[in-house]
Amino acid sequence: MNWKGHLWVGILLQIGFIILAFFLGLITPELNPAFLILPLLLVVSPLLPDIDYFHSKLSSMIMFCVMIVGFIGLLMYWFDFQKTLGLDLLIKSFLSTSALYWIGYIFKHRGFTHSITFCFIYGFVIIYFTSNFVFGLLAFVGCYSHLLADGIVFKLY
Repeated sequence: MNWKGHLWVGILLQIGFIILAFFLGLITPELNPAFLILPLLLVVSPLLPDIDYFHSKLSSMIMFCVMIVGFIGLLMYWFDFQKTLGLDLLIKSFLSTSALYWIGYIFKHRGFTHSITFCFIYGFVIIYFTSNFVFGLLAFVGCYSHLLADGIVFKLY
């Protein structure tokens, strides 16, 4: 399935999860600033398992954004405008690009990133960074929707 199909399947399943969580009382209708992360989770989670493939849409978007940040950091360093911040952006950009590059080599396509274990780890990482259990479940549902769309139901590693 292509990235558009994964995105639609993921968004539909995640919206279904949000509606279910609302009726179970896990989500309240009040507006919370933490919910600003919701659109990002809805888009990134279904596409994340293809991070191991260099030509995936998510890899391309991340690489583009990281290169822009690195270029801004280079300009800031070059023109002595907040030199330490510019160097910091440049180094983080390089490390992010390197990490994305190595993920493609360490994990074969439809390998570990296409497993339930990866979806659980991703969900726990989201819980850790947001301190929100529902966001972690939502991230898991979005990531697992990719596996369902690929027909991979019970792969553990």
